[in-house]
Amino acid sequence: MKTAQEIRVGNVIMQGKDPMVVLRTEYSRGGRGSSTVRMKLKSLIANFGTEVVFRADDKMDQVILDKKECTYSYFADPMYVCMDSEYNQYEVEASNMGDALNYLEDGMSCEVVFYDGKAISIELPTTVVREITWTEPGVRHLAANGPGGEAYRTTPLDDQWELYDLTADPIEAVNRWTDPDLHDLRQHLRMQLKQVRADQLSPWKAVAAGQAQIKKTIIDTRNKTQRALEAHGYPTIPSQANFFMVSLEGRTVQPVITEFRDKGILVGRPFPPMVNHLRVSVGTADDMDKFVAAFKEIFPKKAAATNMARG
Repeated sequence: MKTAQEIRVGNVIMQGKDPMVVLRTEYSRGGRGSSTVRMKLKSLIANFGTEVVFRADDKMDQVILDKKECTYSYFADPMYVCMDSEYNQYEVEASNMGDALNYLEDGMSCEVVFYDGKAISIELPTTVVREITWTEPGVRHLAANGPGGEAYRTTPLDDQWELYDLTADPIEAVNRWTDPDLHDLRQHLRMQLKQVRADQLSPWKAVAAGQAQIKKTIIDTRNKTQRALEAHGYPTIPSQANFFMVSLEGRTVQPVITEFRDKGILVGRPFPPMVNHLRVSVGTADDMDKFVAAFKEIFPKKAAATNMARG
């Protein structure tokens, strides 16, 4: 089963006792789960049409259809005729074609969909390749009366990124980007483009510089704090992060955390299995000075220690 919002044009669903081919779907988003799908349906048995509105999450039975590889041959109003490899012809009504009409062309491979032996629709390949040969002038942003305008230009603009000769062809068939007479203009445009890119990168350079300064400040503060603790006789473990570990010289960490809290200093959580080390997060220079002062009140001074990386 599928939900209503999963049903596509050309699918066949059961509506009551009638198999109905879906000719059109229209999804409407509503609030609080009230989205709906309006479907235009056509009976495959009685040949009548109807429109029904479903909730988007309504469940419905999709009829499994037979398909056959064919080639589109020709249009015989109101039927589109396809032929299989054995030269059998199958006719599909124009009203059942849906969006396939926008892409169908002579000799195109397709699949004819059958219900109970009757051809009911055509399915095209997942992707098709088309060449755009013309657009409205407003789409190209090259209109004579400004971007989005409705009038064609008949003369080139000197500051175009891509240059066209429009004197004879409003469809802009001749690209002048490689014209040697426009060398100076191309150089000017390239310099403009480089400047635009540089201007776009400037804010990010400032952000990167700020981040580098913050990182340097953290490293300097971390190293200063570690040196102070080692001078007091308590070795630390080297770190490349914004925290480090200091040895408590045999004391367990949880009572030490409580002592620091009593002095208004919040230190890191226990870090198993290193229960005899204190995890110290690096804060501001002022924060770390207060931490070192509290540390010296809690722990007696010993012979100067070295960084544990140096033994």
